[in-house]
Amino acid sequence: MAESIVTATEFKSKFGAFSAQVHKGPVIVTTHNRPLFVALDPDEYRRLLAADTRKAYRPEDVPEDMLAALKADDPGPRDKHLDYLTE
Repeated sequence: MAESIVTATEFKSKFGAFSAQVHKGPVIVTTHNRPLFVALDPDEYRRLLAADTRKAYRPEDVPEDMLAALKADDPGPRDKHLDYLTE
């Protein structure tokens, strides 16, 4: 899967061509020589989402097994000021 790097101006002027290009590989769109965004094939995007197993919890919703693991861990004196988060 080869990636393409194009400027935002080029992407805008050749949108149709780059819309087809995303099926062959990601298109990295730059502005001022810095990445602005990456255009991906929708199937590749869904695959990446499915592979991401991270989950964010509100403090009150942290599962008990995770909370127990956090409480059992001793990060050392440097981070004692954070202990209140697990109480």
